[in-house]
Amino acid sequence: MIRIWLLIVLLSGCSITLNKPTVKPVDTVQVIPDMWQAKGRVGGIVDQQVQNSGFDIIFKGVYYKLTLSAVLGLGQVLIESKPQGLWIDGKLIPGNFKQWMTAQVGWYFPITELPYVVFKGRKKMNNDWDVEISRYQQINNIKRPKLIRLKHLKKPIKIKLMLADIMPINK
Repeated sequence: MIRIWLLIVLLSGCSITLNKPTVKPVDTVQVIPDMWQAKGRVGGIVDQQVQNSGFDIIFKGVYYKLTLSAVLGLGQVLIESKPQGLWIDGKLIPGNFKQWMTAQVGWYFPITELPYVVFKGRKKMNNDWDVEISRYQQINNIKRPKLIRLKHLKKPIKIKLMLADIMPINK
């Protein structure tokens, strides 16, 4: 009798499911702010090689200013999208951000799609990237992404963005 009772208890324990934390969607907005800033860390894995950097980005409409800083602040790159083209550390270069970043580090981050992920909760970028938002944070009583994972659909590239701060900029 005790054996049957123990068997029932053990089998009923198998039917209990662990509660996974719910991932709540980002609070979407109707209009993406014209000017906003985000700071955090970015990590990329390409062909099993890991690359990490801090970042600070300011968007002004379709243009942006991105500062990437190396580990321990050793080295920094300033990337600016302006009406005249792409500027790297104050020098106008031929091509666009995707071409430049691919030549420099072997992969690129679809930077112009970032506002749609942060403010609209988009799950795809340029049909080449799957987007997973696995953590959120409250910023000014609005739920925004904290951890964004991107996986390229055709190449062995994974990118992880850890956003520390997202804020609109008043004109």
